[in-house]
Amino acid sequence: MIYPSAVQLDLPPRFNFGGRVGANGNTAGVINAPTLGSNNAPFHNFNTTKDAIGSITKLMGHHTAKAGFYFHHSLKPQSSFANNNGQISFANDASNSFDTGYPFANAILGVYQTYQQASGYFIGNYEYNNLEWFLQDNWKATRKLTLDYGVRFYWMQPQYDTLKQTANFLPDKYDASKAPRLYFPGRDASGTRVAVDRATGQILPAIYIGRLVPGSGSIQNGVFQAGNGIEDTLYKGSGILVGPRVGFTYDLTGKSEWIIRGGGGVFYDRSQGNSVFDLLRNPPTTLEPVFNNGRLQDVNPNSVLLAPPGLVAYDHSGKIPTTYAFNLGVQMKLPGSSVLDISYVGAINRNQLQARNLNSVPYGAAFLPQNQDPTLAPNPAVRGPLELQRAADVGQPPLQSGPPPQRELHLEQGPGDGQQRQQQHPEFVRHAAHRR
Repeated sequence: MIYPSAVQLDLPPRFNFGGRVGANGNTAGVINAPTLGSNNAPFHNFNTTKDAIGSITKLMGHHTAKAGFYFHHSLKPQSSFANNNGQISFANDASNSFDTGYPFANAILGVYQTYQQASGYFIGNYEYNNLEWFLQDNWKATRKLTLDYGVRFYWMQPQYDTLKQTANFLPDKYDASKAPRLYFPGRDASGTRVAVDRATGQILPAIYIGRLVPGSGSIQNGVFQAGNGIEDTLYKGSGILVGPRVGFTYDLTGKSEWIIRGGGGVFYDRSQGNSVFDLLRNPPTTLEPVFNNGRLQDVNPNSVLLAPPGLVAYDHSGKIPTTYAFNLGVQMKLPGSSVLDISYVGAINRNQLQARNLNSVPYGAAFLPQNQDPTLAPNPAVRGPLELQRAADVGQPPLQSGPPPQRELHLEQGPGDGQQRQQQHPEFVRHAAHRR
């Protein structure tokens, strides 16, 4: 192992053998080969929450006013998802000069396709606070018209590691001139395939192709640890958010036979916790290099050349996922104490998370002449940083092309007194715990 001290409880690495064991899909072999061992055990995870809720209601003539608050505190110690015990794939790979053509044989001989291990076992101490408060009023404006309106305020503290072990990658702070160099494939004077530092001409055995040239740059290029040139939370807070809500009910005839209902509002929610937990896998706290096409017996923790580490980034703007919900419907009284309800229900979502590889290879680039390996072996895959961005907008606004919006049509059986029931659900008060 390249990081023996990272292994916990003397647990074995996770061993993968590929999806099918055999020379190819048409020959005899073991389908769905097993995955053995543990990669990031033991998993440490607790989530302690504290909640407080309060509200007050006052009746004033035709008005029913209400005010209240909601407080939520979360403390979640959780171990990193990094492969501290190691993860080794013995899958077949034609570009691996050591490959035997059979994954189980590769395992016996120590021939790996990929070998990954994190530099340590770390536990984050994640914490956040939510504070929300609201004001609303239900007003019986006339005999036919009832209005419901109000506003809800949100303060959502970003979830963060109080131990400041996490780090974020800021693409705008990346300096290409400070990027580490890689060893490229080449051949020496005798024609043997070797690893070459193109800047100095240094030659190493071919197993070092794709590794980082020592002292050639900084693996923390564009990476900032919590509280060091960046917020403790690693991304900006959203401040106080305002969520207005409005709803109405109108009785067309005054006899509860034809009712029109409608409403809309703005709703906010924090992102899932895993988007923050993954930031513990970044350097400098954690190094998690991936080595390609080698032998385990050649791994020496005392003289290892690192492969490029993977990075996970989080959008620094810190925009909160937002939903704009709206509905409009008509209810008609039917014979037999029944009700016909036809409604249009829609929602538009903004600032939803999406994952995008910032270093993805353009389509067709592998076929370009300038990207070919002169030694007739493919260049090692360099995993690029993965950033969670506020770029995904989903929803079905009116008159938008694409799949039709949701519509509701249902029959409601009344209580038997021939009166149509009138209900409003503007949802001004939402007591959903933000457990992540």
